[in-house]
Amino acid sequence: MEYILSRPDIILKLIGQHLFMTLSALLISIGIALPLSMVLLRSERVASAVLGVLGVLYTIPSIALL
Repeated sequence: MEYILSRPDIILKLIGQHLFMTLSALLISIGIALPLSMVLLRSERVASAVLGVLGVLYTIPSIALL
């Protein structure tokens, strides 16, 4: 706690970096997910293929954690 209180400038900078990276990742994922969901809603055949591939990817633990 003493470290945090003695270095507020560094802590605020790191919090800002963390928020920037988090929001960037969130916006990128939304940018991918929304158009993909629109395509999947329109085509059942494409949806089955994409969900099959994603199901296989989720069996790999390091990818599932992303």
